[in-house]
Amino acid sequence: TVGQSKRAVAIVSQALSRSPHDSDALLSRAEIYIGEDKLAAAEADINHALKLTNRPAQAHYLLARIRQREQHFEAERQELWAALEADRRMLNARITLARLMLALRQPKAALEALRTTPEGQAELQQIVTVRNWALLGTGDNNAAPEIERALKRWRDPELLVQKAALLLRAGQYHPAREVLEEAIQKEPANGDAIRLLMQSYNAEKRPDLAIARL
Repeated sequence: TVGQSKRAVAIVSQALSRSPHDSDALLSRAEIYIGEDKLAAAEADINHALKLTNRPAQAHYLLARIRQREQHFEAERQELWAALEADRRMLNARITLARLMLALRQPKAALEALRTTPEGQAELQQIVTVRNWALLGTGDNNAAPEIERALKRWRDPELLVQKAALLLRAGQYHPAREVLEEAIQKEPANGDAIRLLMQSYNAEKRPDLAIARL
């Protein structure tokens, strides 16, 4: 809440009045400011912290969040890469970067961001899921077996949507709808699943059923 944010800023600011060179406190306050949409104040704290810290990954990640809010996507990409160069194990930065590249319709760039994922993270669900989207986006033949392999581990709505997307590409509308219905049952507000379900009916020129399903 607004009251909680104000109290948190007051506490961190009090700590900074005693230790003005505390980079962790500066980054903590910057994160609160981002949540309050006080981007200029957040960036000032981050830039100050960058001069003090020997662990700049979090600072670059927070700058990327600011650039995302500003819709400066190339600058966001650069900050995310800077975060990963500082700490290649920063999972949030890697996933955010890959999803940004997918949103910008650059699946090859998404795969490049995932290529250097550390061994201990490469099989995490978040990484596998975004890698599958990148494989789908590039038309890689490995997409189908990788999606099936992932679904044996996690019956997750996003992975189900990926399988349905493959089925729709192959013109297998009824099997795709069965998969999408399962995804919607697990996550009723899943917009991608609903969109593909409507698309499957429209592809068969059955808009009446699409409307009835809604």
